[in-house]
Amino acid sequence: MKKFLFLLVGLSITLFAHSKTVILTMSDYAATSLSDKNLSVTTSKGTGYTNPAYNATSADLRIYANGTITISSIDTAHITSIVFDLSYQGQQQLAKLTSTNGTVSQSSGPAEASWSGFANSVTFTVGPKADYGSKPSDNGQLCFLSLHITTTAAGSDEDDCTLDLTQEFDIVKGHAIYYPQNGTALKSFYLQVFSDFEMEYETSTNDWVIVNGNGAFYTFDIYPSTERSFVGTYTSTIGDNKLGGLGIKNQSSLIIHKCNNDVQSFLKSGSVTVVWVRDNLYNVTYDVTDEATNRHTHTWTEIPIDAYNETGGVYTITNEQTAIGRVECSLGVYVRNGQIVVPAEVGQSITVYNTMGQAVYSKSAENVETLIDGLSSNQVLVVRVGQKTAKIVL
Repeated sequence: MKKFLFLLVGLSITLFAHSKTVILTMSDYAATSLSDKNLSVTTSKGTGYTNPAYNATSADLRIYANGTITISSIDTAHITSIVFDLSYQGQQQLAKLTSTNGTVSQSSGPAEASWSGFANSVTFTVGPKADYGSKPSDNGQLCFLSLHITTTAAGSDEDDCTLDLTQEFDIVKGHAIYYPQNGTALKSFYLQVFSDFEMEYETSTNDWVIVNGNGAFYTFDIYPSTERSFVGTYTSTIGDNKLGGLGIKNQSSLIIHKCNNDVQSFLKSGSVTVVWVRDNLYNVTYDVTDEATNRHTHTWTEIPIDAYNETGGVYTITNEQTAIGRVECSLGVYVRNGQIVVPAEVGQSITVYNTMGQAVYSKSAENVETLIDGLSSNQVLVVRVGQKTAKIVL
């Protein structure tokens, strides 16, 4: 089994251009949430017991154990750096902070906390104990007088060709490429989910390549329970060499692609869960850490994922056919004289499945009406045309 990691390049990460730094002083707002200078700050008690509070005596904003704070850009800029100016209380009870993206840096004696990355929004969760404070046995808090926030300038993002693995992009579609068992290499799917790229299959390298677009490209090398479905939960822990902990060197990775250049990091640990919704739509949840120790976590709902074989051909996925009762799309398919009549555009893929999810017919439409015969009568079948399905009784 040979898999090609597309667009592998080693690039140094450059400094951000068109940056600006904004200081938000909590005493100017005396609130637990604010919106100003094209930035918003919202807080919540999260899974904790105490609501965040502004302390007028200390002039600091306080988020308590297991609470959260979300800092967002409300224009087209991305946030690249956040420094928390801790109050006296904050120095005493600084908890460990975890973020939804980017990298948190903390130290004690004196206590300090900051974040770096490239995101429109980042949420921090406050740990239960004051691990970085001068009173580490106390309950954890995040108490600060001001925020020093550096962003790219509004409107500069589309022209910013900086490559950074902490950048966050919307994931809108995907591919599931099936590789059969080959010698000691086990059968697997190379699940790829990515931004709104224009892509095409390159026969010279047996790989999909990006033709146009900027964004993120995740690959998860997973081992399914069946060769006809990639739905499931797949995990990797430190020490495993790929999702599922089987096989050869890890090929699960994150690639950031901008301005026809790339930067890549292999994924070191974490999990991905794929849930079928309908047709070729899936919910994909991942919580992974790359080799550069960046954490990436998100749930993308109803993204289209098309399946292919290792040479770029269409591969039949049958997990969506196991729920026959959920097939509701009307395609104008009907039975005439023992034949299935399928209206379809020329070139559209037509596949017929039995109730076991097995494909019993597969062919591209050569006319606006396709006649299918030779199938056993007295059975329920599912006809798929493109990405739509319908149920008939033959």
